Amino acid sequence: MACPSGSTSTTASVMPTPPAPRPASTSRHPTCRNRPWQEALRSPDFGSQTSSGLAETRRWGHTGAVPTAATPAPRRWPAALFVLVGAVHLVALLLGWPTSTYTQWLLVPPLIAHLLLRCRTVRSPLVRWGVVALLLSWLGDSVPTLLPPPARLPTNMVFFGLAHASWIMAFLPCWRRSIVGTRPQLLVPYAIGVVGLIGLCLPGSGSLWPAVVAYGLLLVTMPVLATGVDVLTSWGGIAFVLCAGLLGWRAFRPGFDLPAVDAVIMAAYLCAQALLVAGTLRAQWRRGPGPALGQAPVGLTGRPSSA
Repeated sequence: MACPSGSTSTTASVMPTPPAPRPASTSRHPTCRNRPWQEALRSPDFGSQTSSGLAETRRWGHTGAVPTAATPAPRRWPAALFVLVGAVHLVALLLGWPTSTYTQWLLVPPLIAHLLLRCRTVRSPLVRWGVVALLLSWLGDSVPTLLPPPARLPTNMVFFGLAHASWIMAFLPCWRRSIVGTRPQLLVPYAIGVVGLIGLCLPGSGSLWPAVVAYGLLLVTMPVLATGVDVLTSWGGIAFVLCAGLLGWRAFRPGFDLPAVDAVIMAAYLCAQALLVAGTLRAQWRRGPGPALGQAPVGLTGRPSSA
């Protein structure tokens, strides 16, 4: 086709101009946000992770995560303070210092802080009942020192009996992994020990004999159930039996004498509390309870783990 005079022919096609880039939106509407959880929803193994996590949460009150290099390091000052106060208290008992009454008030609070700061979550029943048990133990350490001598022993038995009951509630979900469900023949030494302890204390208990029997039953139930949580809690329960046995012999057997008996009882008591807290933390950070005393580690499915 002929072009008009003075015009030029163009053979190149005209390319469309790309639209100008839209400026970044500053809207805070939810649809404009970057939501990384959508990528997790599209992950092929999201369903399995969610189901295992929900099952873990129902059972233990936490997701079963373990500390990694990216996990913030928890504060360790409560543990150091507990060791320091415990050492000062033992020295005060050995040397007969009057400050032993006041240092006894300061023994358990660092353990409570240690448990709360290093636990995975405070929503775990294991941790919550552990904190209750430690609070009752602290009351058992401090309240009797403010009362007249005749009322000190019954008050001490009441608070520590409630503390043992709280530990029992903490360890009760693990009873199938304790020696009750796995090795019932190991219950015989515990039964012999508590029967012997009650038998030694009853003649001198007088009107307190019902409290002695009830305390003895709680005292043996707690370490038995502790064997299903962790090895450390197992030894903590045994240390508590030793501590209570020495305390009962001294209280109800007037002829019982042992060099530095107060320091020995307090050392066993401090070891028991520290082992119970350490075992509770270790069991709560794992995906399941620790092995029972003398058993191999067990996984979530109830089978021995290959690790």
